[in-house]
Amino acid sequence: MDDQQIRAQSRPKSNLDMRGSLLAKNTVLNFLGLAIPILVGVVTIPPTIHLLGNERFGILSLVWAVVGYFGVLDLGLSTAATKFVAESLGRGKENEVPGYLWTIVLFQTFLGLIGSVLMIVLTPLIAERILQIPVEFIQESKRTFYYLSFSLPVIYVSASFRGALEAKQKFDLVNAVKIPSSIINYVIPLVGVLLGMKLPGIVLTITISRAMTLFIWCLMCFRLFPGLLARVSIYTTIAKKILKFGSWIAVTNIINPFLMSLDRFFIGTIMNLESVTFYAAPLEVVLRLGIIPASLLITLFPMFSALQGRNEIDRSHYFFIRSFKYLILAMGGVVTLLFSLAQIIMRYWLGESFVQNSVLVFQILLIGLLMNALARIPYGYVQALGRTDITGRFHILELIFYIPLLFVLIKTWGIKGAALAWTIRVTADMILLIGASFKIGRLRPGDLYNQALKTTIWPLALFFILANLATKSFWTSFFIVPLGLFFVVGIWFYALTPDEKNWLKGKFLILTRKRL
Repeated sequence: MDDQQIRAQSRPKSNLDMRGSLLAKNTVLNFLGLAIPILVGVVTIPPTIHLLGNERFGILSLVWAVVGYFGVLDLGLSTAATKFVAESLGRGKENEVPGYLWTIVLFQTFLGLIGSVLMIVLTPLIAERILQIPVEFIQESKRTFYYLSFSLPVIYVSASFRGALEAKQKFDLVNAVKIPSSIINYVIPLVGVLLGMKLPGIVLTITISRAMTLFIWCLMCFRLFPGLLARVSIYTTIAKKILKFGSWIAVTNIINPFLMSLDRFFIGTIMNLESVTFYAAPLEVVLRLGIIPASLLITLFPMFSALQGRNEIDRSHYFFIRSFKYLILAMGGVVTLLFSLAQIIMRYWLGESFVQNSVLVFQILLIGLLMNALARIPYGYVQALGRTDITGRFHILELIFYIPLLFVLIKTWGIKGAALAWTIRVTADMILLIGASFKIGRLRPGDLYNQALKTTIWPLALFFILANLATKSFWTSFFIVPLGLFFVVGIWFYALTPDEKNWLKGKFLILTRKRL
């Protein structure tokens, strides 16, 4: 019996499903969970603005922004719930789950109550001074913030129970609740204003719906983890471990809003508001496309955490490399299509002025999108290893060098310089995170190159070159369809392994039989 067999027999048994096919299924489910509410928002927001009025809808948008900043009080505990519950399940020790989850939930309740008190105390300052709300809407805004304060404990605790379900890979149940609850957040303002409700009533209704969603999360967790009903308490040793893990995530949560908004703030300060518009429009497209890698990260993080609990390093490397490979192909294909069609998209979507000002910005940001997408995998991997201090320190470092870089490049090249600065930052982030994966995760550079990069770079590079040569005008852009098919064929013969081809053939046969 070799060492590998001995290690396999010595590992605790776990009923946690960690098949590659489940990873693919859950990624699709998470993508739908993020994409469907966005599509509903696209449909419902215009009539909501029209009926609610620009001023009130602006106040509602500011309300959600304030909630986002109060989310810093989460201290990364919702992520900790997924991490430590998945580790316990990976070790086959489900009896540890109640200790972790109740400790986190009770912390979240306490932090949520602190957030509620802070919001109530700060509401007059926020409404009257900070947000510069028109006088006629101040009282309505105050009542809106007061009602909103009740939702903070609900939001925090909901994230923890949902994280436990994600740790158990129950993404079908998660999205069965998350999709309708997210849709309700878009629908309630529209229905509310049709019923004659003002902002306070709309926000209170949303808060009640969130409380009902929390009730459903609780019922699901109690059913899947029966031990949760046995004891509710805070464990001191667990609390220290959780807070150490979550504190660095809190650092990231504080810095991220600055990293995401500095470019537009600098453009507005150094240039003008019109330039902000020419920059923000393509940026919004790029940020929305981030749901593709985000759906994969949501799936990978609990799986990495469970494998860490089982000390299955080789299997973690397998999922890391395969995910990296598939994400290069998927996001590389999307980025290539949008990059080559950027001029046509801008002309028919936003008009000729955006063709003159935003096409190159869009293309530079798309390159950054690919780098940022690839960074999601090592980001989740490093955090699953428990090294949130590394990701937090990287974000501090990025903020330090990003500010002067952004200033210099905007001064030199305007909004194109801002796009370049953003792309340089996310590329540096990807390189740092992959380097950390090599060092602390014992991932081998040769394996990543041979199994992921070597077979994907050339088909993607060829597709990129040919697509951009073929889309110089509206009529030649039709060649993108046969080129896309050529890219898919190239992937099949050059990038996929025999096992991957057999898996895809099997899935195709299953789908075919179901239709027949």
